[in-house]
Amino acid sequence: MKVHLPHSGFLVIAMKDSYEENSIKSILVSSDGDYVPLVKFWQHRDQLQVILSPSSTEKCSVLLKRTEAKIVYLKDKRNVLEYKNEKAPGGDELCKGPFRGEH
Repeated sequence: MKVHLPHSGFLVIAMKDSYEENSIKSILVSSDGDYVPLVKFWQHRDQLQVILSPSSTEKCSVLLKRTEAKIVYLKDKRNVLEYKNEKAPGGDELCKGPFRGEH
């Protein structure tokens, strides 16, 4: 019987970086329970900062929730992450920069 390890390439690199101390804190962007072993590994080494879930609370894996890691749902942060076409404080022009009206 053939066993498939999901996302194994990423998992190997992430764990290798942790052992070689190439990472201090890690952020996982996923709602997939396949990453639970990596989350637990990072928790044990105190290297997990947060899990950013692109899915809603209802669709995020219960397995990830059971790790008791901090999970931030991107939907809840939409107002912080979305593009806003607004004027600079005290100015008449739109804010400039890579995310503010500049193309």
